[in-house]
Amino acid sequence: QMDAVEFSAGNPSVEVTRGTVHLFRPRKGQADENKSGRNASEQLLALAVPNHVTVADFCDYCATFLPKIKAMRILRRTMSDSSYMV
Repeated sequence: QMDAVEFSAGNPSVEVTRGTVHLFRPRKGQADENKSGRNASEQLLALAVPNHVTVADFCDYCATFLPKIKAMRILRRTMSDSSYMV
């Protein structure tokens, strides 16, 4: 069970941002609140996209939703060479 994932983002020759994504599970009863729209987040994290899936392939996979996506950021997982996060 993961509680946090370290990441880096950016172009190493220009600027790199490093940080930690903290993962939270809803408490009992909290899932019902989200169904009603209260406290619902509009952010989504694809936690482990395999490296063999290119960013272009990932965008093709999300193509139906691309008009609704306001921003997308690629995050390199610090402790994994086999996947990245979006």
